[in-house]
Amino acid sequence: MTCSAPSAAADEHGDTCVVVTGDRDSLQLLGGGTTVMLVSTRMGQTTYQTYDTAAFREKYGFDPIRLIDLKALMGDSSDNIPGVPGIGEKTAMQLLHDFGTLEGVYANIDDERIKKRVRAPSCRTASSPRRTASGLPPSTAMCRSSWMWSTCPRRTSTRPRSTTC
Repeated sequence: MTCSAPSAAADEHGDTCVVVTGDRDSLQLLGGGTTVMLVSTRMGQTTYQTYDTAAFREKYGFDPIRLIDLKALMGDSSDNIPGVPGIGEKTAMQLLHDFGTLEGVYANIDDERIKKRVRAPSCRTASSPRRTASGLPPSTAMCRSSWMWSTCPRRTSTRPRSTTC
């Protein structure tokens, strides 16, 4: 049983579901009758912040399901998600506001709102097409420092989090 199953069941029956946690990843469960109470402790004081879909949209500016895209862009070391080097929370949120989804960011990779250092053009090979049939950059033409985090064919080092090939 997944964490979202009780939430979906409660929504199906018209009940409410309150998730009390310290993990921000649970915010993606928001919707229907589900709210999340985020617990944090600072200097010995425990505080609770209650989120529903409206509160989430007010803080982040997009739907809770897009939290997955936010994490994919900015990364999360506690969940072992590498993210895109050079993109933090602020830039990731701006990209999602501008393009809507991670797929929207990929589809507009050449847009001027995406900084060149994030696109990592030096890691594309000259013989590789800029897009595949699906519209996504080919993983074989990208290095670890950019969108696909795979191995660049010109890469000679295995150093993690490199910003160049």
